[in-house]
Amino acid sequence: MAFQPLPDGVRAVLKYGYAGGREWSNTFWLTRADFTETNQQDLANLIQDEFENMCDDFLQEGWSLLSCTVYDMRSEFAPIKVDERAAYAGSIIGQQGAINAALVVTLYTATRGKSGRGRHYITGFSEDDMVSDSVSDTTVVEAIEDAYNAWIDTAETNGWTWVVASGQQNKVVLENRIPYAITSCAVRSPTFGSQRRRIDRI
Repeated sequence: MAFQPLPDGVRAVLKYGYAGGREWSNTFWLTRADFTETNQQDLANLIQDEFENMCDDFLQEGWSLLSCTVYDMRSEFAPIKVDERAAYAGSIIGQQGAINAALVVTLYTATRGKSGRGRHYITGFSEDDMVSDSVSDTTVVEAIEDAYNAWIDTAETNGWTWVVASGQQNKVVLENRIPYAITSCAVRSPTFGSQRRRIDRI
């Protein structure tokens, strides 16, 4: 797909897994007028810090939060900044669960329709925290939801707006992505949403 710029925007990719092995990621889109490379680096570090705290509530000890990479999306060849600190290991004891089974976090904006929503898939649980089709501990679900909602305010406090970056409208591919500010996040169900592409991803 051709590059789609996001005016005043970045794409931040938060990567989990273990180095040289299975990995998965979540993507954050954010906007800030006239941001600098320093702002971009600070954002990579900020996201890593914020979601390390969330990992303490659910991430099995064999998995780690590996890195956050922030891409300047104003042009195709703009700078890339990476949080280069050591990976942050999970602390939940138990066997690793299947990573294709994930909690779905829905990202809401003030805009109706698919263009006004996003999703993140959270995985890396221990088998003890999973039953056949869902997370067994409701406090884990609540902690993840709380962390996502807290990130809305944290981003704003640090000069960024967390957005859904729509690349299509009415099935028409746009020249530039359109940002819609995220207003709330919810884990609507403890039941897993399966992303089958994760099963054999190395």
